[in-house]
Amino acid sequence: MKKSILLLMGIGSLALVGCNSDDDTTAAPVEPEPPVSEVPESPIGINDTTSLTAQLVESNLEKGTFTIALTGDDDRVVTGAESMNVMLFGYPTWNSNPTKYAIAWHQGQLYGCETESDCALDVVEVSEGTYSIAVDNIVWQQHMANYKVAMEVMGDNVHLEYGYLE
Repeated sequence: MKKSILLLMGIGSLALVGCNSDDDTTAAPVEPEPPVSEVPESPIGINDTTSLTAQLVESNLEKGTFTIALTGDDDRVVTGAESMNVMLFGYPTWNSNPTKYAIAWHQGQLYGCETESDCALDVVEVSEGTYSIAVDNIVWQQHMANYKVAMEVMGDNVHLEYGYLE
């Protein structure tokens, strides 16, 4: 009998302790912090940057038009670029002409724009750091099927040397 009384007292005390709380406060829900949006860095002028990269955004080289994006110091977009030279290359369909010195036969066109009065390019900054470039009077020989563009861009403190744009 002592065991049953002790067992009932133990169960009763567990029920009182387990069912009641001496803390009547409830925890406030935690509100998530709003995401931190990155503020785009301000653009940098072509004559202020000391580094420069160009990326081909879109092209229709058969017609002589393409769009590039220029970035400079700290991956900031570069504005005000006007001094540049462009070389357009056309290659015929493969195996249609022999090669010499391991260089495939090709046609090249050089266009310069070093000063506004002596510019063979139509350069328009369509948005900050993005430039639409067009050449006039491009005439490709027959059988051209593949096209590439190489360009150089100059500023007071930077010179992006000729290189193919991918």
